[in-house]
Amino acid sequence: MKNKANAGFTLPELIIGMMILLLILGSITALLLSGLISSRYNLSKSNSLSVARSAVNQIEEIARYANKIDSPTVSTPGNELQLETSDGSAYRIYIDKDDNEKNAIFIDKDSSNIKKIANGMIGDKGIVFSRDANDATMVLIDLTINDVSFSDSPDTNITSRVKLLNLSN
Repeated sequence: MKNKANAGFTLPELIIGMMILLLILGSITALLLSGLISSRYNLSKSNSLSVARSAVNQIEEIARYANKIDSPTVSTPGNELQLETSDGSAYRIYIDKDDNEKNAIFIDKDSSNIKKIANGMIGDKGIVFSRDANDATMVLIDLTINDVSFSDSPDTNITSRVKLLNLSN
């Protein structure tokens, strides 16, 4: 029979118990960290898609009612869209650096009213405007966005086709 003074755990039993506890806690931490990284990635991707869709929608709204397009031509795509709307407004949509040296899309109306969208999220590939070779009334927009708030954020591409309603073929 054991003496009550010697009751308890031995040092090897305590060490083994602590190691098992550390393995369990380490596994839980790794699982939670993996979930956090995945959540941040998905949030970044969702934010990029939202900003890209908003930018493309604003460009489409302007381009849809253009009655004249100076750039791009049917044969030469470019990163600038120059057009004139039926109310006589001249628009220039392009990518440039903002005051913080980050890429942004600028919408310049009549060389005086400049609006900045997708600030700091434009990817290295930026934006490409092109015209459909089979239908000159169609403008193609290819925009690349990257959410820089998340370091491992992937480039998000949005491609859109806009039918120019006031432009004849």
